[in-house]
Amino acid sequence: MINVNIIVRGKVQGVGFRYFAKDLAIMYNISGWVRNNNNGTVELEISGENETVERFVSDLKTKHPYAKVTDIELQSLPYNNHYQDFKITY
Repeated sequence: MINVNIIVRGKVQGVGFRYFAKDLAIMYNISGWVRNNNNGTVELEISGENETVERFVSDLKTKHPYAKVTDIELQSLPYNNHYQDFKITY
């Protein structure tokens, strides 16, 4: 299991990206949270199996029909198991 902080850049606000990320997280059994940042990015902190996280990030980049992801920044975090589900935060 790993924890990762993710910053998504591009046209990712105002297109339902957070709800899309939540649906993907549920599908991949990933826990954590997603939120919009004031600078136009979307930020996630997630916990899941290595391979599952890789597939999740790949789908974040390419599967949303209206978002235009230009960059995804990943930062590994120390593993902790305090996420029980996946939430959209504000």
